[in-house]
Amino acid sequence: LLGGLKNNLIQSAKVSNSKEKLKNQLKSQKNKKELSAQIQRKYDNSTIANTSNSMNDENGPLLTPQPNTQTIEMLIDEFKNAGLPIKYNYIGEIVEDNTTLGLTIYRIIQESLTNILRYAPFSPEVKVDINRFKGGMTITIKNKAGASTSLMKGSGKGIIGMRERVAIFDGYVQAGP
Repeated sequence: LLGGLKNNLIQSAKVSNSKEKLKNQLKSQKNKKELSAQIQRKYDNSTIANTSNSMNDENGPLLTPQPNTQTIEMLIDEFKNAGLPIKYNYIGEIVEDNTTLGLTIYRIIQESLTNILRYAPFSPEVKVDINRFKGGMTITIKNKAGASTSLMKGSGKGIIGMRERVAIFDGYVQAGP
């Protein structure tokens, strides 16, 4: 009888410990969801059409620098903070000082990560690979399927915008599950 009671106490301690762990996980997920929503709103408001990148203060409009390849790591860090487990890899030469190309690369990564955050927020792994080679480059963004969430259909405008951006450089976009 004492042996059975001891086992019950250990099991109940494990259950309450698991409940506390689950409560902490749910709280962490709630914080990540809130941060995720903030990032989505931020990037929804800086859509592909918004290339002026201007803000206002009491003296009128201020111009801020356009995002480029040098700011990609900051962008990735923001999405990591929102809960995406991103592995980033850049191979090859640095992109020359071409603002249009730098902005295109940045916006493609931004749109892709926003889509993953919106439609596959529980992906256990996200990879962002940039391979720069003589005469071109590839940007590959992949995520592994995570826990299922309710299926949402997007407008497709983000992918259309990415295709339009890379068409300027005779490039193409492949997107899909």
